[in-house]
Amino acid sequence: MRGVCMPKEGFAFASATRNGVAMTVVNGVFGIELGEKQELVVNYAPKSEITMRMEPAEGGYIKFITTDSKEVTPEQNPDKFIVGSAIFLRVVPKYGWRLVKLIDESNNTTLEVDSDSEVHIVLKPKHTFVATFEKGTGIADVQDLGITLQPNPASDHLALGNVQEGDKLTVFSALGVVCLESTASNHTVLDVRTLNEGVYILRVQRGGVVNTLRFVKQ
Repeated sequence: MRGVCMPKEGFAFASATRNGVAMTVVNGVFGIELGEKQELVVNYAPKSEITMRMEPAEGGYIKFITTDSKEVTPEQNPDKFIVGSAIFLRVVPKYGWRLVKLIDESNNTTLEVDSDSEVHIVLKPKHTFVATFEKGTGIADVQDLGITLQPNPASDHLALGNVQEGDKLTVFSALGVVCLESTASNHTVLDVRTLNEGVYILRVQRGGVVNTLRFVKQ
């Protein structure tokens, strides 16, 4: 026999058990074998309300990537957009355009993307992502400073390679909050012991050139 999970508006399927044992549910459909006793428990959770806007519309688009590197959408994969879940947002500029800034208008936060144009998001009840693009020559406009991070993940200290004295260093949380600020020397080690576990973005500015790198605090 087959069953179908039917969440109400604003909710998404979270999990299901049969007699206390987790069931496999695919696209909201699960199968069961009838027995003397069937105790089915289906759990639903609030789904994040996500709005996206590109400025201008032809400049690019946004897509979402799960932590196991699968591309998903709020419409086709609502269970991946439950409030409190973690996901990566990736901005994809179209040819001839480049990303200028990415903000979450719902809480007036600037989001710092890494070198892959990704940012780690912990989903809240509501997001309004606004990506602003400008005309550019694409990859040729980006200068790779060759910055390296060791170790990554890091627990105590993060050693930066190829930085130069005077480089401006800023560490952002996944939500775009500034956690650390520093000025580099020729041999810079960041103390990350005060950071909570999670994904962070390191922004390195050298004059008019900016590089961003992602690291994990464990």
